Amino acid sequence: MRRSKIAKLWGINVSGKRLKESPVFLEDVNAILADTNIPWEKLRGARVLVTGATGMIGSVVVRVLSELNARNGYGILIAAAGRSEEKGRALERLQGVTFWPKDVREPFDAREPVDYILHCAAVTNSAKMVSDPAGVIGTEVLGARNVLELARAGGIKGMVYTSSMEVYGLLDKEEVFEEDQGYIDLSNARSCYPQSKRTAENLCACYHAQYGLPVSTVRLGMTFGAGCDINDPRVWAQFARSAIAGEDLILRTEGKSVTSVLYLADAVSALITALFSGGGTYNAAAASMTIREIAETVAGAYGVKVIVDKPADAAKLGYSGDFKLPLNTDRLKALGWRARVSDVAEMFGLLVNDWEGQL
Repeated sequence: MRRSKIAKLWGINVSGKRLKESPVFLEDVNAILADTNIPWEKLRGARVLVTGATGMIGSVVVRVLSELNARNGYGILIAAAGRSEEKGRALERLQGVTFWPKDVREPFDAREPVDYILHCAAVTNSAKMVSDPAGVIGTEVLGARNVLELARAGGIKGMVYTSSMEVYGLLDKEEVFEEDQGYIDLSNARSCYPQSKRTAENLCACYHAQYGLPVSTVRLGMTFGAGCDINDPRVWAQFARSAIAGEDLILRTEGKSVTSVLYLADAVSALITALFSGGGTYNAAAASMTIREIAETVAGAYGVKVIVDKPADAAKLGYSGDFKLPLNTDRLKALGWRARVSDVAEMFGLLVNDWEGQL
């Protein structure tokens, strides 16, 4: 199908606007686009679907691809699929972007051709994982199957599924590799997220094995940075908001879990790197430390304290048990990927600078 007809089918304004973002976020975009390890030329004139495009990670992917159009005339046709009409229409003002109001639990129209897919749709709110576990599973499993069926029908050139370090379950290792697997309590409703992520990953592997689809999976550590929503409910956002307000940081657990962290721009570059790998599973992280150590780092930088205030119903609120997940990233590094920001204090500093003036 000729590109002009595709643009008409997708309803895309091929001129559009440039990014209007904070200097911190624009510097991140500059760094991603300057990554010579990524074969950007493969995206020239391509049709790219980004699911979860109104979410934290997907929206940054869309903004980076649109800026590639604006700066270098790549002519990428970007379909931004998501559920938030307000955020979607804002993205649609960017060059080469059209918004698809879409619940990924519903099948895609195979008549809409796609070359590359970055599947970022997910439910990431812990409270939602407890209050609507069936909905979480549906988003992950049905969403993955629907996206993979679209990929199979269209004969895509590359696809990447955005997964999470939570797929490892409860582990206690000094280093976690892609082949490792820990315990997940299937009787616990909160397990809907890691278990459905495992199933979605397996679906990707099955479609790769059975149909030869070039689909890869990237397991992200705890991800945050410039470009995030200031109202995000996750713990890193709570830390940042408290730091800005000069308030003490509140921990709802002892903070003993060892997590891996990743700056948002580095997560996006990891996904785009894996998009061209042809298949495989990759860890993406920049550093590992306990939740308490993260809190102490932020508190020390902003002159506040860390206070532990464990609710009696912590499990009902979606707080998981202690784990130890220091991710090994050698496999992703073998593709040429490197984290640009590896210091946790710097990550929070960039996030706070990006949010400056919004509170």
